Amino acid sequence: MTEAEVERAWDSILNTPLGIAGLNQLAIEGFINPTCEKSFYAHEDYGLMQFILRVECNSDRGVSTALGYDEMRIIYSLFESNIEDFEVERVHQENRQNVTPLPTN
Repeated sequence: MTEAEVERAWDSILNTPLGIAGLNQLAIEGFINPTCEKSFYAHEDYGLMQFILRVECNSDRGVSTALGYDEMRIIYSLFESNIEDFEVERVHQENRQNVTPLPTN
C-alpha cells in the first residue's frame, strides 16, 4: 500500500469502534510493542475495501500458555470508508500454511 493508503487505513482504524476493537485485541495479546513490525496489505481482489494489518514480533506472544505465536493479522472489511467487520488471525509454526495469504505489494 502507498503511504497515502496507509494513512487512510490508520484514519479508518482510529475513527471507528471496530478499528479500535482490533487494536485492543492486539494489545491484549501483547502485540502493541515498539519492537514489533507493522505492515499493511490491500486485498488483491477487493482492493482497499479489505486490508490486513500484520504485526510481527521477534518472540512468541499471546494469551495462551499452551501455544505462542509471533504474528497476528487483523483483517478489516470496509464499507464506505467505515470498518464494518474484522477478523483476527494468529500465525504460528503449525498453522502458517492455513492462514490468509498476504498479497504482494
